[in-house]
Amino acid sequence: MVKSLAIRVEDNRILVADDDLMIRKMVVKVLEREGYGVDEAKDGAEAIEMCAATRYRVVLLDMMMPRVDGVKVLRWLEEHRPDLIDRVVVMTAFTRLAAETAERFCRVIYKPFDIDDLVSCVRERAETRAD
Repeated sequence: MVKSLAIRVEDNRILVADDDLMIRKMVVKVLEREGYGVDEAKDGAEAIEMCAATRYRVVLLDMMMPRVDGVKVLRWLEEHRPDLIDRVVVMTAFTRLAAETAERFCRVIYKPFDIDDLVSCVRERAETRAD
């Protein structure tokens, strides 16, 4: 279980949670070029720990990850960090799962995604009013 920590506010910080190293590094590079600070999580367990400690502007979240999958991360966010739910962008190749998740939680982009669409989606979520 995640320890209770003081939440660090990072106005321009994004979390990229994806177990695919090549996708994660590519997304990080693109977002850093756009001027964002980016943290990386290689699975859902790391994503939860990082979200417990930092108030991210946007969370990019893969659905299929080891240890803790994206659905469990979304459920954790809903319970413990509801302020981040409107700032989540789900990245997935699984259409049915993505559609169900999108209806309930957040914005979805499908892999393989267009870089311009990714950047546009991140900007849209980053402009979401903070609670």
